[in-house]
Amino acid sequence: MPGLSDGDYFQNPMPSSGATIDSRWRGTTKRPPVRDPLAVAVGRAIARRRVQRRLSQADLAEAVGRDLTAIARWETGRRLPTTLSLLNVARALGCPVDALLPSREDPGLTGDLT
Repeated sequence: MPGLSDGDYFQNPMPSSGATIDSRWRGTTKRPPVRDPLAVAVGRAIARRRVQRRLSQADLAEAVGRDLTAIARWETGRRLPTTLSLLNVARALGCPVDALLPSREDPGLTGDLT
């Protein structure tokens, strides 16, 4: 698109009044990144199951064969795990992949899930 940089595409649309979401962004023209609702829902499910199993992020990372940073990014919704990683996470957590995916009734999701 003319007139937009790559950074503009990923920025959260905010009122021009200078309102900010949290103090890290105060005083800057930058906006916090928009989190994909699907990535956030999957990340919350992974974190919930991991805590239920009493595993640390490091334990899960070792079981899945990924680094700690990847687990943290998934759980915070900054990244969505690949299909293979999601399968490995489900195995490590002892649950079906479906348990890590949001249902159609999830109020945080919008759009077509089919």
